Amino acid sequence: MQNTVWPPSRDARSDARNTLAAALIFFLSWFGYAVFSVHPGFVHEDLAETSMWAGLGFSWGYTKHPPLLPWCVGAVGLVLPITWITLAALAAVNLTVAALAVWRIAAMTVGPDRASLAILLFCLSPYTTTQAIKLNHNSVLLSLWPLAVLAFLRLIQQPTALRGAVLGGACALAVLAKYTSILLTLGICVAALIHTRRWTIIRSPAPYVAALVFCIVLAPHVVWMRADNYTTLDHAFHTLALIGVVPWTMLRTNLIGLLPMLLATAALIAWIGPNKDRRTQETDDQADLLSAVFTVTLVSYAAIIGLTMALA
Repeated sequence: MQNTVWPPSRDARSDARNTLAAALIFFLSWFGYAVFSVHPGFVHEDLAETSMWAGLGFSWGYTKHPPLLPWCVGAVGLVLPITWITLAALAAVNLTVAALAVWRIAAMTVGPDRASLAILLFCLSPYTTTQAIKLNHNSVLLSLWPLAVLAFLRLIQQPTALRGAVLGGACALAVLAKYTSILLTLGICVAALIHTRRWTIIRSPAPYVAALVFCIVLAPHVVWMRADNYTTLDHAFHTLALIGVVPWTMLRTNLIGLLPMLLATAALIAWIGPNKDRRTQETDDQADLLSAVFTVTLVSYAAIIGLTMALA
């Protein structure tokens, strides 16, 4: 039987080169923005704190936050000196990985021809622009959340044990970056249970392997939290309680901040909308995946707002 997977076709190699070139351009653009938008030597206070924790060694927790970001900074510090330029490069890497994941999600849900529009909307998002020059436990979620959603979409396409393990690991790493990611995991679970392929997913080993890997990866941190009297958990709920003092203000601010992107998204949907005359199996599959993304987004956002208001 002829091998159709390796070596890759000329088109596949060309696509890979184009993707790498686009990623490099994106990285250099955000790196330049991160470097030149602040005066030399500036390091955001959150990242300075993270760098200090990274210098203490690889622990399973660091008083205020879970350990993933200090691990990343510490790992880079084993190879390169940690300077403000190095930290700016890390921020650019984070945004580049986020953009690649968003592009792949868009290619799977609206098609490769429209995926670049999703990157445009990603760059218009205030969460992208305001987090671009710093790297903290919030901004690292710009890459981790799309990676988790991408892993979920791949599981929907083919619910194998391997893809379940990847999803469980991606969700666990997001939680190890910030506990809010538990709400993203909740959104993924809800989306899986109401998706049109839910019975195929339930009957496969994928969700059970995902749950097992999720628990295994998080277990050492849970043990650390217990030994440290749950200080990181107390800090997380304390922060939410402080924000929850003005939950409606937070909701209004977020909606106003997202308004340009929401309007741009609505305009693009009205412009390119679905062509029902050319409905195919591919477009139906894309619609199913897109509905899963919408469900994850709405459930996660509603859970964040609901929890904040509950703690007010």
